[in-house]
Amino acid sequence: MVLGKMIEKFGLENCLVIIGSANVINERTPYTFEERKKMILKLFPKIKILPMADVGNNEIWLENLKKMEGELNTKFVFYGGSQADMEILSQRFETEVLVDRFTEGKGISGTEIRKSL
Repeated sequence: MVLGKMIEKFGLENCLVIIGSANVINERTPYTFEERKKMILKLFPKIKILPMADVGNNEIWLENLKKMEGELNTKFVFYGGSQADMEILSQRFETEVLVDRFTEGKGISGTEIRKSL
């Protein structure tokens, strides 16, 4: 939902997916980075996708995102499905709730989707 709205609003060439916890496999993140990337590419074959490791510290994680932003020579704006989703990112980046998952998405939960899969 969010990714489709981003592409609709900004064009595919201006969108980037950063897959978090790319170095983690656990109950909350049961798929590898490559598996998650393949799932996204099935729906959006030409979208740019990069990994972002989970470092267990929000400050370091935000600094790593700032570093990535500089390396790509661009300005990151993060889009999500709820204000809570954007809380940490909004400390350093511009954020926007593009599709409110609690109203437009009817309460869609990534956790529930992962359990179903």
